[in-house]
Amino acid sequence: MTIYRRHSREFWAGGFDEGVASGLSTRAAAQAEREIMFEGRAFCFTGKFLFGPRQRCEEAVMRLGATPIPRVTKQLDYLVIGGLASRDWAHTSHGRKIEKAIDLREKGHQVILLEERDWAVHIDA
Repeated sequence: MTIYRRHSREFWAGGFDEGVASGLSTRAAAQAEREIMFEGRAFCFTGKFLFGPRQRCEEAVMRLGATPIPRVTKQLDYLVIGGLASRDWAHTSHGRKIEKAIDLREKGHQVILLEERDWAVHIDA
């Protein structure tokens, strides 16, 4: 069983509360992607992750040839939204990184917003 699936099950069973602010994160801005390209792409992470700490998420994309970056910039290819809401977010369901990524997308940049569950499927493949 993948780490993501194990932690998901623990969360729903009530045994995973580290970093939980107000439940599940927003899904409104995320896009479903059938294929995620890693090699040479830039990834940024926001929120709390069932997959594990952010450093573990960053290590996972680096193993696949991607570069983790700490902020949303024009060089960003993918913003991965953690499955759990973060108490650090400026709003209840999202934070500044999501706002900035949406803004860049509206200005014509090809930033893709992914839910953790869609990203994790590609990591575990």
